[in-house]
Amino acid sequence: MTAARPGASGRSLDIGGLSWRRTALWLALLAIYVALDRMDAMLTPGPMQPTPWDLSGGLTFAVLLWEGPWFAPLAALAEFASARLSPGAHAPLAADLASAAFLAAAYAPAAVFLRRRGWTGLARQAELSALVLTVAAAAAARTGVDAVIANLALRGGNLPASPETLAVLLGERMTGAVAGVFVVAPVFIGLRTTPWRLEPRAAPEAVAQFAVLVGLCLVVTPPGQADTFRYFYLLFLPQIWIALRGGVLRAAVGNLIVQVALILFLLGRPDIAALSFNYQVRLLALALSSLFLAVAVAERRAAEAALRQRQDALARVSRLSLAGEMAATLAHELNQPLMAAIAYARTAQVLAGEGRDPRLDEALDGTVRQSERAGDIVRNLRRFVGRPDDVRGRHNLDDLLRETVDLVEPRRAATGARILRVVSRDVPLVAVDAIQLQQVVVNLLHNALESMARASVGPPVVKLVARAVAEGVEVETRDSGLGVDAAIAAGLFEPLVTDKADGMGLGLAISRGIIEAHGGRLWLAENRPGRCVIRFTLPRAAPETKP
Repeated sequence: MTAARPGASGRSLDIGGLSWRRTALWLALLAIYVALDRMDAMLTPGPMQPTPWDLSGGLTFAVLLWEGPWFAPLAALAEFASARLSPGAHAPLAADLASAAFLAAAYAPAAVFLRRRGWTGLARQAELSALVLTVAAAAAARTGVDAVIANLALRGGNLPASPETLAVLLGERMTGAVAGVFVVAPVFIGLRTTPWRLEPRAAPEAVAQFAVLVGLCLVVTPPGQADTFRYFYLLFLPQIWIALRGGVLRAAVGNLIVQVALILFLLGRPDIAALSFNYQVRLLALALSSLFLAVAVAERRAAEAALRQRQDALARVSRLSLAGEMAATLAHELNQPLMAAIAYARTAQVLAGEGRDPRLDEALDGTVRQSERAGDIVRNLRRFVGRPDDVRGRHNLDDLLRETVDLVEPRRAATGARILRVVSRDVPLVAVDAIQLQQVVVNLLHNALESMARASVGPPVVKLVARAVAEGVEVETRDSGLGVDAAIAAGLFEPLVTDKADGMGLGLAISRGIIEAHGGRLWLAENRPGRCVIRFTLPRAAPETKP
């Protein structure tokens, strides 16, 4: 009987009968693990000695994030087999067994912790921060045990003479472990979450970026020359460029290129022990800096894309609402003439008297039918283009208003005004259609900004205030413009009423309709130079009912 366990990608993992594809994948990963472990050992003086990097450990952590804890026994097996099959002298069998076991015991729980919280990518700063802290803790646990095992093995079962020796060994091993994870793991994580193929327009810049990086690697690590440690910080320049323009995967590949360059530079040097860990500490700083920068840029771009989608949604709702209000206005204005035309036609039939020409009756009946049909067309048009059904949910008003202020940021920046958002802590949740409510607030803020752009009494500041009141929530916009013309103040929220030269006079009418549809009201609260206040209310959301 086979037991199916879900993998990180949601596909079932058949432990008792692995598919050929999954088996081939795992064998490939094990082969890569052995190759990386051989690279780790190239600069190691002997068995149980600390390596300046732990590239195979980085691969282990990445695969554990993909597959879950089911890969841990294979990782331990690969670590043990690589140690025992390597040429040259070997550590004691018990030491290799313990080291392999603690590799799985340290990294598997850390990977499970991240997987359960959904932190298996590098799309957000929170994910990367969690990865850094978790890897640091796991590496400290693993390397602490490894340092003790190494000292016991090298000293015949005796602990080191001083704690300082163990502390130095622990620091060196932890540096290698953490650096290995952040050089290798982001590459595999990025390959899994990022499209491999470059867009044609991005290819020339990517080639230029890596050409500059490789060139600087040759400057920092020239083959056969003395230490050029002082030039290492030049590598931050291309990595910053790559992180800003290329994204997380390209920055991770850049870090891996630097790691390979350091290995080639240090290979065969007599002063390996003095140089390797100094270089590796700086590579760790380079890797973390470039990754945090790349993730910050990616997160900013994702936020901008979400903001554009929100603005597009608001624009669509605004257009539909505008069309609906225009249809409603036309229906209202045309209804009376159409009814009058019907009445006139019926009156004409009566006045024609008996014995009238049947063709006259037919013409007048046709007039009535067509007038009624015209009225039906106008009413159906209003229903067709009217606002869609509300999609209401329980929302935090503070969050909605903060997003709305972000939506009007381009208009605010163009006018040079400021928007102050003041939301009381006791404001309850509201049951609203978020898009429609934001449309109302965007319209009010735009009006306030335009009013102050024409003339302002004092500093141009719009205050967006929300407070709890008896009927629910009260929201107001308060600006320092000249206010609303007294001639139109009474009918400000009626259709086709505006004091703008290029305005249609439908924005506030639409806003009033939305607020009233939500069970609130919208009104002009204060109107004088330097203080124009428009308020609206919303009922509080009903308490959630438990099933």
